[in-house]
Parts: sequence; structure tokens; C-alpha cells
Amino acid sequence: MSAGTATPPSATLGPLVAFLTFGAFAGCWAAMFPAFRDHAGAGAGELGVALLLSSLGAAPAMLVTGPLLDRFGPRVVAMTAIALGVATFVTAFAGSVLALVTAFMLVGFTSGAMDIAMNGAVAHVEAGTRPLMNIAHATFSIGAVVGGALTGVARDAGWSSPAITGSLGIVLAASAACNRGGIEAWHGDDVVANAPIPSSKPMFTPFLVVLGCLVALSFVVEATAFSWAAIHVEDTFHASAGTAGLAVAVYFAGSVVGRVAAHLWGARASARALVCGSGLIIAAAAATVAASPGVTLAIVALFALGLGTATVAPTLYSVASASAGTRRGAALATVAMLAYVGNLAGPALAGLVAEAASLRAAFAVTSVVGLVLLAGALVALRRTGAVQLDASVGDVPDTLGAGIHHPD
Repeated sequence: MSAGTATPPSATLGPLVAFLTFGAFAGCWAAMFPAFRDHAGAGAGELGVALLLSSLGAAPAMLVTGPLLDRFGPRVVAMTAIALGVATFVTAFAGSVLALVTAFMLVGFTSGAMDIAMNGAVAHVEAGTRPLMNIAHATFSIGAVVGGALTGVARDAGWSSPAITGSLGIVLAASAACNRGGIEAWHGDDVVANAPIPSSKPMFTPFLVVLGCLVALSFVVEATAFSWAAIHVEDTFHASAGTAGLAVAVYFAGSVVGRVAAHLWGARASARALVCGSGLIIAAAAATVAASPGVTLAIVALFALGLGTATVAPTLYSVASASAGTRRGAALATVAMLAYVGNLAGPALAGLVAEAASLRAAFAVTSVVGLVLLAGALVALRRTGAVQLDASVGDVPDTLGAGIHHPD
């Protein structure tokens, strides 16, 4: 992309606001589970089925949204934000298990769509400006902390579920207000007028599939820590509920610190070095969580685990988008859809291992996942070893991954 057609710096605001508000949704959504469950009269198993179907509903939305984003630009982010706000608001009125499952599937579909839309938007913007993926994901983490905390305060103050989810809808509307432009907002009128219309088909290449599998490994670790860290601290070390909550907060703090650090200094390292380093940190940190003799060391290790997982997805999303030309949204849709397998598999795998052995064993398995990620990155990213995620990341040629072809 030439200097004359570079994305204006002001175009970064919309995607970053989207990440912040999507984080607020994630925090609010998780904090509202007890209220949703009680209103629908659902049991733990029924709530688990609803959550599973919600995650499964995100996959088709991702494949559809990526190509649409490449064709229509920021307004796709706006539409998905509004749709997610409506879906979340509707969930507050689910008065039966069937209604709850249906609402959760709708939220899964719309959240998957917004997830891809905002990640693709960042990929398009950073192609013409500078790396943004890590700071965008850090913004999401901050939004999640604030959203979860404010939702808890609102529930304690007696706010109803419709009032809380309606307020969230207003917050998500801010994303729509900041992402109203077309594709020319990223690439300029002249470029859009002379460029071919991107294909509406999903984009599958061997390289993108491998990247998706690597991100899935990272998501296995993230989902395991999110789902089981508090239980591990309470059950294994007989710590208080407050200490267990602190452990989860410390993990997410490590994630924020890792992403901010990668944004500030990540350009000095190649994508391969960043991901391999992350795999090594994950392996060491998870092993420490598993073997720790006391709760303090375990919590410190959870912070390190957050550091390790922080940059894998943002880095590989940038690599995927850089290899895709104008089809950045479609490429990210493929990688993210495959990566969601890790979100589904992580908690279940840890639960099975914990049931058969212990939670220490579950985190020991997570340590092995870190080593697999390290080995996979060493092989899959060998041709990107010299590529740094600097301001020219958007100009990395399509030959970044051997064998990539764009049939459309």
C-alpha cells in the first residue's frame, strides 16, 4: 500500500472502540449467567448445553462475516454490534430452557460475527498504518474487566436483567456510531474504485488451517485457565473465594500486560520468535501452576500464564491477514473458526483429566500443550522467521506461507 493510499490514523478509533465494547459485552455476559439461569429455571447441565450451542453458533457467522467485511468495510462492524446488543437484550426475557437455548444461540451467532468483524477491521487498518492487533486485544481485556465489575455492581444494586442488558446495548451502539463508513474508509476512494470486488467465498488454504490450529492450542490454555483456575485455587490449596477470584484477575492482568508490551516492543521480534516464546512461557508457567506447593506461587504462575497466552492469537491473526491480500476478513474468519475448537476443547479436556486424576494433572497437560505450540510454531512459521510485525506488516507478500494460493 503506497503512502498516498495509507489508512488515515483516525480510522483506528472505530475498531478499538469495537474491541472495548465487545470486551464489555464479554464481561457483562459472563456475570449475567446466574440471572439468566434463574429466570429460565435452568439447571447446571442445561446451562452448559446452552453455552455449548452458543459457541457452536459462532462458527457459521464467522465464515459469512469475513468476506462481507472485505467487501463492505466498517459498516459491517456497526451492523454486528447492533445485532449483538439486540440478541443480548432478548436473552434477559428468556423464561424457559428452550427460550434460553435459543437466545444463547442467537448471541453466539452475533458475537461470532462481531468478533470477526472487529478483528478484520483491525487487520485492514494496520495494513496501512502500524500494528494494532495486540493493543486491540488488550483493549478487549480491559473492557471485559470493567464490564464484569460494573455488571456485578448493578446486580447488587438491584438492577433488573433487562436494564443491565439494555444498557449494554447502548454501549455496543457506540461501536456502530464509530464504524459507519464503507470500505473506502480504509483504502481510499481511488483504491476502491480501481480494485476488484473481493470474493464472497470462504478462504481455506493449508497455511491458514495451520495458523488456526496454533491459535486453537493457545485457546485451549486460555479456556482452561478461565474455567478452572479459581476452582484449582480453592480446591487444591483450600483458599478462600476471594483468593480464587484474585487468581482469575491476576491471570487476566498478565494478559493485558503481555499485549501492551507486545504492542510497544513486539516489532523488534519476528512472529515466529513471539509465538515460540509464548509457547515456552506457557509450558513453564502451567507446569509451575501444576507443581506449586502453595497458593502464592500458583497465582504468580497464573500471571505468567496470562503473559504467555496474551500474544499468540493477535500475532497469528496479523500473520494471517498479512498473507491474504485484500481478503483479510476471510482469512481471519478461517483462522478464528478453527481456533474456536480450542475454546470448546480446553475446559472439557481439563475437566476429564481432573476427574481421572487431579487439577494439578490438568494443568500439567496444559503445559504439554504449550510445548506442542512451541514445536508447531517452529515448523509452521519457519518462512516467517525473518518477518517482523512492524509498520510494513500489511505489505508481506502472499508467499509468506509456502503453498498459499488464492483461487478467487
